[in-house]
Amino acid sequence: MKRSANESQRDGFTLVELLVVIAIIGILTAILVPTLAVAIRRTREASIRFELKQIEMAMEEYKVQHGSYPPDFTIKTWPGQTAAEFTDEQDRMKARVANHLKQISNKNEIDIDQFFTDIDDPDNAGYPLITPDEALVFWLALTRKNAVFPLQISRPGAARNLAYPSDDNYNSYFEFDIERLVDFDGDNIPSYVPRYGPKVPFVYFDSRTYDRARLDPQIPHPTTAANRLIPEGKGCARPYGNSTSVAWFEPEKFQIICAGYDGDYGNGRTGQLPVASPPQVTTDSDYANYVASPGQIKGYPDGSNFLLGDRDNFASFADSRLDKELD
Repeated sequence: MKRSANESQRDGFTLVELLVVIAIIGILTAILVPTLAVAIRRTREASIRFELKQIEMAMEEYKVQHGSYPPDFTIKTWPGQTAAEFTDEQDRMKARVANHLKQISNKNEIDIDQFFTDIDDPDNAGYPLITPDEALVFWLALTRKNAVFPLQISRPGAARNLAYPSDDNYNSYFEFDIERLVDFDGDNIPSYVPRYGPKVPFVYFDSRTYDRARLDPQIPHPTTAANRLIPEGKGCARPYGNSTSVAWFEPEKFQIICAGYDGDYGNGRTGQLPVASPPQVTTDSDYANYVASPGQIKGYPDGSNFLLGDRDNFASFADSRLDKELD
């Protein structure tokens, strides 16, 4: 049966109707896509924050088992420091590491020098082989319950399988995701990066070295030269404090810092002072060119001395992203 002319004209959409539909779809997309992107980012940031809290709890469990928090291997330096003063600070860190290893081991003598470069090396001058980001994995994943020899490795750089052992001789304070253990300097001691965002590691700062602790992803560590750079990292990680009272957060514990979704640790050098290179350092002295000036604490929650990168950072002492809790 033939359809009338009017019926034929109603088949499909008119050009105007199509344009209206396209316009509506465009408007909905403009509204929903940014909203969806924000929701995805918030979900990922919540995941980062949750994992950071789990790492914090793992460190607390570590302390319960061993009696104290582990050292972060930071050697204190300051402007005008002499060779003798640097050696004294190095000896203090070695003693701290030695005492801690005795706490977790019944072995009377452990070769502490294996965790530091050769003091006679003219290029490296006895720096720790382990950095604050590596210390997190070193203590939480590379220790075992064997009290005679608590370490999974004999020294940094020793060949080993980073996969978790299946037997009960090893502790499991935190179940690190193997795929996110990144060895930035080839010493077989990895750092741990968040699931989302750039590959920029979580950093562990022990309260005993807050005043000089730092991690700069763009300045080579003296023990590894150019291999130590963290290519996607920006800013400089430092502990946070209350700039009004000039007091550190968690003064008897630790801080774990995450660079957030942008991979930027934020302010690391504003107000810092130049420092003389430690003794015998000739090739990578840039590592020690900056130290925190006492009057330039990265202030929280007032945000003093913050840069943009600080704002989306996460820290073990905060309940959310730092900029969500600023005064």
